[in-house]
Amino acid sequence: MAYGVKYRLEFSDVLGYPKKLEILKKNYSGDVLPIIGGSNPVQISWQSSDDFYKSIIGSKCQLKLFVTDSVSYDDFYKFDEREYKVNVYYSKPIVDDFETRIVADNGFIESFDCLENETKFFKDSTFYQKRVFNDSGIIESLNCIETQISNNIHNDFGLFWTGFLVVDRFRESLQSPPFEITLNAFDGLGTLSDFDGTVADFYSSSNNNSYNDIQRIALILQNLDLDIPINCINDINFGNIIAGYNYGSTDSVFPYNATMFATQELANDFDIFNAKEQLELILGLYNQRIFQSFGKWYIVEASNIFDITVKDSIYAYLQSNNAVPTGIQNDIFNQLNSTHNERVKNRRHDYLGAIVDTINEPVVLVAPKELTPVGGDFNVEYLQPLNSIVVKSKQNNLRGEFYNSGFEYGASDWTILNSYAEVVDADFKFKGKKALRLTGTAPKTPENIKIMNFQSFGTIDVANFFEELNQFGLEFYYLVEESSAIGIEANVSFKIDLRLDFVTPQLTHFYGWDSDAKKFTNFSPFQQLPVVNNLTSSENNLFKKFSQKLSNNGIDQSPSQATLTAVTMEAFLLNTTTTASTYVTTYFDNMKTIKPDDARSVDDVTLKTTISNATTTTTTKNFTKYLSTNTRRTLNRNLARTRDNLTGLGGFLFKKTYEVTTQNIANDFRSFVKRYDGLFRNSRRKPLSIHNKLWVNFATKTENEQPAIIDGLSYNVKKNEYKITSHVPNDDDDVTTTNSYR
Repeated sequence: MAYGVKYRLEFSDVLGYPKKLEILKKNYSGDVLPIIGGSNPVQISWQSSDDFYKSIIGSKCQLKLFVTDSVSYDDFYKFDEREYKVNVYYSKPIVDDFETRIVADNGFIESFDCLENETKFFKDSTFYQKRVFNDSGIIESLNCIETQISNNIHNDFGLFWTGFLVVDRFRESLQSPPFEITLNAFDGLGTLSDFDGTVADFYSSSNNNSYNDIQRIALILQNLDLDIPINCINDINFGNIIAGYNYGSTDSVFPYNATMFATQELANDFDIFNAKEQLELILGLYNQRIFQSFGKWYIVEASNIFDITVKDSIYAYLQSNNAVPTGIQNDIFNQLNSTHNERVKNRRHDYLGAIVDTINEPVVLVAPKELTPVGGDFNVEYLQPLNSIVVKSKQNNLRGEFYNSGFEYGASDWTILNSYAEVVDADFKFKGKKALRLTGTAPKTPENIKIMNFQSFGTIDVANFFEELNQFGLEFYYLVEESSAIGIEANVSFKIDLRLDFVTPQLTHFYGWDSDAKKFTNFSPFQQLPVVNNLTSSENNLFKKFSQKLSNNGIDQSPSQATLTAVTMEAFLLNTTTTASTYVTTYFDNMKTIKPDDARSVDDVTLKTTISNATTTTTTKNFTKYLSTNTRRTLNRNLARTRDNLTGLGGFLFKKTYEVTTQNIANDFRSFVKRYDGLFRNSRRKPLSIHNKLWVNFATKTENEQPAIIDGLSYNVKKNEYKITSHVPNDDDDVTTTNSYR
């Protein structure tokens, strides 16, 4: 959607660093109108949680503006949630541009403050110089240009935050201007539950491809209409072990593998996950979090993320020595103490999920050097170590499933005859997004024309067929749509045909299921008079369920079962018969077989990881993760962090999905976890955001071995104040754990 700037406010924070606020309106192309800001015109906050591993961290921007005699605003409450977009910008200092170039060359800056104190912001001349350099040009004498122009500060604004204005309640002041109003904008992550999850509708029995993780995540985020880039910072590789040998270190890295295969996209009763559930499913398996930072989506692993130099040295040691190095945290600290920063590998994508590049991004700010405590409330909390971590899989139940029973994959592997039916995004559906409905050309007279053939009755054990037949069945939901509420009468018809082939004597028997008599009826293959079942509907515009077990009643079992060579059993939907003029169509959904193994239990799995160290504690951290179907396949996939990434044939360090999840948590909670909370002011001209890290390094206090990961943040833009909640991870050598599945 096209948005045009309708309102704009440019201001500076208390340190004189320029900022900009814009309110954009959908399809607006008029003049840009002024905004009068309050004492704290912009405050941006990210929701904190006691759970470091929470997958979704939404953000909010609160605006405080003044209405005056000469400045007023639209009635924002009269419009929908996507009518007005809010953008908050910061003026890029010259060092920001310099940092971008250094990062692109895989370098690092040892002292930002020296550069900032010397170069500060662009001026008209230096920004002109930058543009010339970007075009591969040369300026012979910048001094000559500077003497001929006013050479004011040139604000090269970069996007810091974006979201949509949402007015859930509006209170209007009844006093005369000037008066202050408060508006709220959100990035929308919390609203993803209002959207359907993604379904790979190209899936079929002959095409088992699916979306990979970045494709699926991009599709989910496009629901929010922000169309901002997606950055991924993690240490997750998917191992490639074939027949006991390790052919190469990995076959792919996150987010280029598929966590949810197409058959795993469906929730209970062939429903589909909403977009938030899908996103949590993917990120939660790998302890990753998503949030907005600097106008980009960041997907960041909540642990095991540290300087790429140390990561590379670990990997090199593994390949040379066929063993995991020790003293990892000491290496992390030495690198941090040397550079006063930490560069992490960032895979950057556009909003469609296409890879743009990979950079090593510096993320650390130091307290009190760059972040000065100002509120007198800076404190540290010590969180109890753990004895164990328990992860329980939450599973959907698709017992008796045929993968396309809910028609979410269109007409794949269904046989639709005579174009009398179609799969649609239905107004009427029992579950999911799609359903089958009869077309307008389908006859309404009792011709009993086959509309659809449902061929899958599961694996049929021919040797024990007569016994197993009592365990088969058919189930589906149907709805008769009518244009009035009088309750017309209509017959929804179906049939089940059975063919038995015997070798001795050479016979073929044909049967049709009679649902009223609950038995099979023999019919002649020459006459082909099928047994038709009618479900009479007089209570319409709502779904009804048909479910019935079959039996071997009515079947001639005199030929020896040992001579039974083939069984063919098919189900057909037929046309709906009615004389009512108000009849519209018939919908079908969740058509599935009841199969002999339908009594199997759902394959729930619980992993308990017990930490083996000298700490005496009884605390357990519990997680529930939604793994969808085929849990064992998901759990048994080989994952590798850098420290697990052996390429030689001498050992296999890969871990299963849950084992990586719990190992990283066990590492963090092997001892007391430090959690910092306090109010800070940032001396750097580039703002701090939630993807940054905080290194507490007071001269009178022992430095942290690692920077703290920011869990919650509230940024008062005018005051240049940051309320930060953060915790210090522990990425030292893996603590010894014992895993038990049950």
